[in-house]
Amino acid sequence: MPVSVKTSLFAWGRPMALSLVMIAFLAGLTVAQPQLVGDLNSDYIVNFKDLRIFAWQWLDPDCLPPTCKADIDGVNSVNMADLALLANNWQIENLHIVINEFMASNINTLPDGDGYFSDWIEIYNPSGTAVNLDGWYLTDDDANLTKWQFPDGLQLEPGEFRIIFASDKTYENNPYNYPYLDAGGDYHTNFELDKDFGEYLALVAPDGNTVIHEYAPQFPAQLTDISYGLTQYSATLVPKGMAASYHVPTSGDAALGTGWAAADFDDSAWNTGKTGIGFGLGGETMVAYNDCAYRSSDQYIADNVTTYCIGSGNPGPTSGPLVDQVTGDEMGITVTLTESGGVNWQVEPSNSGSD
Repeated sequence: MPVSVKTSLFAWGRPMALSLVMIAFLAGLTVAQPQLVGDLNSDYIVNFKDLRIFAWQWLDPDCLPPTCKADIDGVNSVNMADLALLANNWQIENLHIVINEFMASNINTLPDGDGYFSDWIEIYNPSGTAVNLDGWYLTDDDANLTKWQFPDGLQLEPGEFRIIFASDKTYENNPYNYPYLDAGGDYHTNFELDKDFGEYLALVAPDGNTVIHEYAPQFPAQLTDISYGLTQYSATLVPKGMAASYHVPTSGDAALGTGWAAADFDDSAWNTGKTGIGFGLGGETMVAYNDCAYRSSDQYIADNVTTYCIGSGNPGPTSGPLVDQVTGDEMGITVTLTESGGVNWQVEPSNSGSD
């Protein structure tokens, strides 16, 4: 399965509603098949998983497309009109299969039926219905969608995976065994995968024109013996914007052990904020500004800008939480100004700078 790597601020966090956060990342997925209305988690069926997402975002005035999936009609946040659209497709499922995973440089992980370490592609049927693969195609060329055709007689049962090796077994080199079937019963395509530069990869319906699932415009350069693909069995248990308490640990917290993770732990002395807590969330940079050019009479202070300052004549305060300049939410970072020697406070912009 693919491995996701992320960096994080070293902090302890306890959501007030739940105590676990799991974030799902979907790698390189582009689906040409129309999205099923109400399928909020993109699993091709409208069910209680989608209703759970809908409930989290219900009547949230800040829930706006495209990040707010529950606002299905894109009008007036999440309301009864969106619920009606979801209910209209309740329990409807789109027939589909996906390229779940692939490896473009297989040196030591999975030998094919002939004993060679070929590139491989894993096809997966996540639906609740069996899919007949007669006439389907795999391709690494967006200008040739019918490059390699599945042989007749293959079927993927619900939840079933199938490995197809990508070893460049062409008809010209194997006219009496094509599509090439190795000694272990595995089929091989007439193309290989490009590890160094990446390339297009797609699964095409039997009509030869409809791209059901693709990595486009191309998957990235690949690492040897590391597969790439879709995250499985993940869910967001605590969405962005939920109230949370947090504490940045210090050396004096050693005696606390793991007691802070208990459901009855008293975290009333911890700071509070909204998830996600840290320097950023999902690659979105958070920026804070602190304005020390203070003038009491006619100074303009922009929205969500703090004014912590120190020195003789300053209005204070000298410490407090920094806030996200876009949202005004606390960032989980406290600024504290300390003075060493004399600091003379300049109140005029001509001396201290301006906004």
